[in-house]
Amino acid sequence: MENKKKTIFNVIFLLVVFAGTMYGVFHGEDIGEIVKILEQVNVLWLIPGVICVVVFIWGESIIIYYMMRTLKIRLKKWTCFLFSSVGFFFSCITPSASGGQPAQIYYMKKEKIPIPVSTLVLMIVTITYKLVLVVVGLWLVLFGQGFIHKYLWSIRHIFYLGTALNVFCVTAMLVLVFHPRLAREILVKGMALLEKLHFLHHKEARIEKLNASMDQYRDTAVFLKEHKQVIVNVFAITMFQRFALFTATWFVYKAFGLGGAKAVAVITLQAVIAVSVDMLPLPGGMGISEKLFAMIFIPVFGKRLLLPGMILSRGLGYYTELGLSALLTIVANFTIGRKRDRMLGVYDYTVVLTYVSLMVSVGGMMFAVNGHLHLGVMCLAISGLCDMFDGKIARTKKNRTEVEKRFGIQIDSLSDIVCFGASPAVLCYCFGMRGVIGVAILMFYVLAGLIRLAWFNVMEEQRQEETSEKRECYQGLPITSMAIALPIVVVLKPFLGCEFMLALHVVMLVVGILFITNFKLKKPKNVTMGAIVAVVAMAVIAILVRHYMRYMSMM
Repeated sequence: MENKKKTIFNVIFLLVVFAGTMYGVFHGEDIGEIVKILEQVNVLWLIPGVICVVVFIWGESIIIYYMMRTLKIRLKKWTCFLFSSVGFFFSCITPSASGGQPAQIYYMKKEKIPIPVSTLVLMIVTITYKLVLVVVGLWLVLFGQGFIHKYLWSIRHIFYLGTALNVFCVTAMLVLVFHPRLAREILVKGMALLEKLHFLHHKEARIEKLNASMDQYRDTAVFLKEHKQVIVNVFAITMFQRFALFTATWFVYKAFGLGGAKAVAVITLQAVIAVSVDMLPLPGGMGISEKLFAMIFIPVFGKRLLLPGMILSRGLGYYTELGLSALLTIVANFTIGRKRDRMLGVYDYTVVLTYVSLMVSVGGMMFAVNGHLHLGVMCLAISGLCDMFDGKIARTKKNRTEVEKRFGIQIDSLSDIVCFGASPAVLCYCFGMRGVIGVAILMFYVLAGLIRLAWFNVMEEQRQEETSEKRECYQGLPITSMAIALPIVVVLKPFLGCEFMLALHVVMLVVGILFITNFKLKKPKNVTMGAIVAVVAMAVIAILVRHYMRYMSMM
């Protein structure tokens, strides 16, 4: 009950701070002008920015997985990814990111991980996480005075304070780890003072908890002394993880078509904001981060693009992180430590690529209906790439149950009808197949794909009951072939000219017929698959380059 009250309070506090931040940012600004500027942004540059956020969350999961294996605890990488997401979500919504690690410990306990072990791992994660900020802050203080004078002079006091607070925090944690006796004396005297000032009630149980925590700290000290190389590796991963997030702002800068500023300068400025606000008692440094951005990024974005740049940068660096981690926290809540029959479906790593493929295709259709046809084609190709490897990944799990195998067959086909049935039809319709004949062909194409997939499901279940060997041949043309055919046709559009629409009609009709034609097609070997991937990749790159050049010509 108490935890629920804390969660409700944190959410309310987050909403209040968010409302105040939005008012402070947009008060007196021309919203229409900002929207107009944002509509002209090249969204292709934002895709790697989103990837940076994913890498940021994924980086901590790799650290957790790596350290757990060092401590002889075996976990799935997907589970560690959920632990990481839970930590970032609760860090985003609580002051000073104070709720992240308690939430992670709670979910690790549900997965039967001992609390001393989870505390040890997360203690090291925290130390290295803040140590990166300490390195950045001290490096600029000692060797970057020119940079400070050029960009940070107006906020130098806040930056110095943030650096000092992070140094103090890391030092305090290292004292707690390597000098548990000294730490215990400090904490005991501190609690005694608080009791004398009537901030705390005297409780003997509090001293017992303190002694137990000191045991955990001693374990941390022993681990650090015995596994120095592990700590070095963790720090290196953390450095890469944090700078991946800082790099998202550089992609925002490029999305506006700007040039002149160096990538190192933009990334460093974003790192400075992190150093300055990390220890402040506000969720995600909300409010202060926006203010600092507006003060130090003027030479980079200019006055006209400063606010739109801040919106996109914070949107990627904080709100995308918040949204993605919130979604994965919901998944964690329903999967970690729960019996598998509590939820319908399968949620382990064997089906991740199938789920990703479906979501990407849905996004591609949204792009298409909003006029971004080339992005839609790119999403189709990405879905095809995911489909190439989802079966291989699923087969790596040796102990799959019959239910999991059958679910895999069904979910793969259901996803395929959306990704390679509905999505190509929507794309072709948006490209111009809107006449009676064109619509009829598209309707036939989707129906043929559906028939093929239903037949495949029946025959595949029958085949798996008879043998565990891999399929040597396809029966009919695989529906995923459209992820190859359509991008190639789109690449050839400039050469086809007026014949492009005819080519679309022919390709959709012929491919649909081949879906339901009873012939055997030998499955391609790894070399052939690699060649197919390379061809599709080159086709997508060609589409993106052409789209980018067209965009630049309109600037």
